[in-house]
Amino acid sequence: MQRVTYQNFQLGFLLLILQGVFAQKTTDERETLDYGQIYSHALDANVKDIFPLLEVDSEQLSEEDALFIENFNKRFKFEEDRSEYLKNKKSRIHDLQLIVREYWRKALLEPKNNFDDILAKEATAFLEKEYAAIKNRNIHRDSLGRLVSEYIESKGYHTTKEMGKTGRIFDLLVWESQRDSLYSFDLKNEEIQVKVVFMNDFVTLGWEEYATFGKRYPGGWATNNAIYCVEEAYDLESEKFKISYLAHEGRHVADKKKYPNLKGPDLEYRAKLSELSLAQKRVYNLLEAFTANANKNSKNPHPLANYCVIRDLSRLYFKLDFQKDVKSWKSVPPEKINRMANKLLKKNTRELQKRGASVERIIRAK
Repeated sequence: MQRVTYQNFQLGFLLLILQGVFAQKTTDERETLDYGQIYSHALDANVKDIFPLLEVDSEQLSEEDALFIENFNKRFKFEEDRSEYLKNKKSRIHDLQLIVREYWRKALLEPKNNFDDILAKEATAFLEKEYAAIKNRNIHRDSLGRLVSEYIESKGYHTTKEMGKTGRIFDLLVWESQRDSLYSFDLKNEEIQVKVVFMNDFVTLGWEEYATFGKRYPGGWATNNAIYCVEEAYDLESEKFKISYLAHEGRHVADKKKYPNLKGPDLEYRAKLSELSLAQKRVYNLLEAFTANANKNSKNPHPLANYCVIRDLSRLYFKLDFQKDVKSWKSVPPEKINRMANKLLKKNTRELQKRGASVERIIRAK
């Protein structure tokens, strides 16, 4: 068992830990294209609004920017995906991936439309043809996601319990290998042990990876019994791993046990506040990321939670509804941010306790 200690961190009320985060690969982001805005739209499942951001003077483009626009156009500009996605890394579920990719592409390009029925119809036809184990079995819509996962596992891969949604889009995360580890947390005089499953050799990291060309993707997620971690995304000794991953996902595990009906935006709000209550080296990075990826109108839990976190912190310190200036945030001492985040977390916990275990929503974007 590995024991995680948060040396010099103000654990405060941390019986509920921590935030949903997106792993990021290092990139040299030029000034010509606003990659922050580009990826913000992509993670909000809306690549349609990226096209105007790419309308720049070609003479001003760096080689990197020109390549990004070329790749973006190949993937999203034409009637079909002309990019190299899936061409160079065929898997044992290649034909299923083609179906899911087309669904992702339509959903990302037309965010106001719903393509779930089309996906369900095509996935059902695929399983009836390719998955012998379901012959003579009726496939119902509510069991389809589980059957897709069964098919993937029959091909020797690991995947989620069933094909569920990330935000408004059905997702597909598939990996080749994994290993288990046990971590122990000391949280307000209570020891919590969490099983961590480290995942490797990914076949697909989902629609967020597809929409951002591999620059953003889920760093992991939590179930009722374990935390799942994309191992390549983290230095396991770093604050990013111990706080932005373990603490974040640990908060989800703790909250799901106490409040099983709590919705995604509220879970993420509490996890992000937990991160900010602990972080030292990364506190400004977190604030910058939350601010850049905030959207009060989003149907995706992460952008909505980002907005509510920054809004509530802004009201506490700046007496503003939303402080988006990063330089202003950097004038606030990290310890002050820790205390304010912990204060908001405690307040939210009291509200949850008042409403009881069946509570579903508290935070609102207003």
